[in-house]
Amino acid sequence: MSKQTMEISDAFVSPEERVRLLRYCSNVAKNGDVAEDLVQETLLEAWRHRHALRDVERREAWLFGIARNVCLRWQRSRGRDTAHLLQQHSRQDILLPSLEDVLAEDFDVAVELERKELLVLLDRALALLPPETRTALVQRYVEESPIAEIAAKLGTNTGAVAMRIQRGKVIMRRVLTNEMGQEIADYAADAGERWETTPLWCNICGDRHLLALYNPHEGKFLLKCPLCSPDVVSNRNHLAALKGMKGYRRLYARLTTWCNDYYRTGLRDGSIACIACGQTVPVSILTPEQFPRWLREQDEMRAWIHSPHERAVTVLCESCKASCITSLEPLALETVQSQQFLRAHPRVRTLPRQYLEIDGRAAILSRFASVTDSAVLDIISDEETFAILHIAGGAL
Repeated sequence: MSKQTMEISDAFVSPEERVRLLRYCSNVAKNGDVAEDLVQETLLEAWRHRHALRDVERREAWLFGIARNVCLRWQRSRGRDTAHLLQQHSRQDILLPSLEDVLAEDFDVAVELERKELLVLLDRALALLPPETRTALVQRYVEESPIAEIAAKLGTNTGAVAMRIQRGKVIMRRVLTNEMGQEIADYAADAGERWETTPLWCNICGDRHLLALYNPHEGKFLLKCPLCSPDVVSNRNHLAALKGMKGYRRLYARLTTWCNDYYRTGLRDGSIACIACGQTVPVSILTPEQFPRWLREQDEMRAWIHSPHERAVTVLCESCKASCITSLEPLALETVQSQQFLRAHPRVRTLPRQYLEIDGRAAILSRFASVTDSAVLDIISDEETFAILHIAGGAL
């Protein structure tokens, strides 16, 4: 490489970026001289294709995507291509090294493969896996089957299945971040704010995956069911706690935890801080007919028009006109016990409420039935305060 070319490419990155690139290439090549050559090749390619960088905020990801491709070409030239790597792993019957364990834990398959536009890449990556490993991954992350159920289907034990899944995650990480890394980076650079199909099931009908619209910069996270509420946003959130997150399952888990803490604390204390301005505001249980006029006139309230007598927990700020509202069933599903049930039975439908009396107190029985088996979750709440009186899981 000429001195002029080196000067041009070096001027394209900061010293700190170059150090990080060198560290990355050194980890791949295990040779300082080779790593230097790989860095120079990366910088030259980046310089030549600098006009392809459309989002300066994704500059580092774009740069390291190029470095991955450069290192992959070098590995192939040395005869260490992905197919050979997969063959080696498919013959191993021992536990993965501790470093691989760390990589597998750090790699969230559900997060990486959620976007429906990446299904083609997923098919290509899965085709490279050993059949048994591929089956275990598909059943665990696509069909969302428990490990015990997968083991029973495959005629083996849970430990063997867990090992296959662990090994498969390591291999998938290498395939997706090395061989297909640039393709994924190119897609992500073009992704905009739009409705996408998520791996989350609607808890009302249990028949459709939820649609979501997420803006990580604003913490904006909207959800709706294409069957239950195709034209109305049923879950609308603008929270600082959701900013910058990746993956719909992680987003939903964070949202669930936040909502449980926020609403339960507010109901217990009678007031809570407004999420927009921080002013302390009352927490009440109201029907839409009791909402103030400024709230009823908002377009977002269309979801409540068809349920004028539905009582809901409301946090309304008269000062900045911000609002947080949730009905009983979503609130009941946000408890720790409910989330444990949903992890074991991710696809449930909401059954009709039952009104009853517990120890002389008016109560509401909310029931959630698994779509895939006979499991059912019963949650009894105080009708007046929504305080939980009893939770039980069993079979219908």
